Amino acid sequence: MSLQQLPLKKENPVAFSKIIVASAAQSSNTRMPVEVLREHWQLLMEDTETRGNMADIRTVAVRFLPESSVSEDAMTQLDDHVRRRLADLGIKAPPPDSQDASEAQIVIQVSPLFETLEPTVNDERGRLHKVGFQLKANSIRFKARNTRSGGFRVGHAHEDAHESVAVDEAVEGVSIKFANAFLTILVRETFSGYPIPEP
Repeated sequence: MSLQQLPLKKENPVAFSKIIVASAAQSSNTRMPVEVLREHWQLLMEDTETRGNMADIRTVAVRFLPESSVSEDAMTQLDDHVRRRLADLGIKAPPPDSQDASEAQIVIQVSPLFETLEPTVNDERGRLHKVGFQLKANSIRFKARNTRSGGFRVGHAHEDAHESVAVDEAVEGVSIKFANAFLTILVRETFSGYPIPEP
């Protein structure tokens, strides 16, 4: 992005956000903070015209594969939190068994893993509980575009005096990381061919 493009930020914030997002999608050496990318993506999703032109990426079905280390309650919690964080990006993530999910344009299969980790305190002073979740997106299928993207893996651990709190925080943390990782793939898929004006 050049200084000549800065006036565009005030004059046409949507066009400016498209340039920012496209720059992130097309430049392998651009390490844009995910918070910045998210801000510009959300602005685009709030724009009716842009959103209308991106109908083929507006719904995602997230399917969690069974995993013995993850309890049924934790699986339900993961599903709910991940879908909520994707919704924060302006992407509909319907319940997995719904008709909307079966018709979703994007399908992600997720392998979850729960780990009990070594706590920093476990002696006469007391005991902390340290747990972690990993989510591995095996592959991402963009049905309308007939393309697939390689998967990704994210993890998050949390420690607390109460095990239930540690689990809740680990679920929330890994869900945020999952949505952020998915956003970078979504940006590449949708803006890798977007024309960026010359400086």
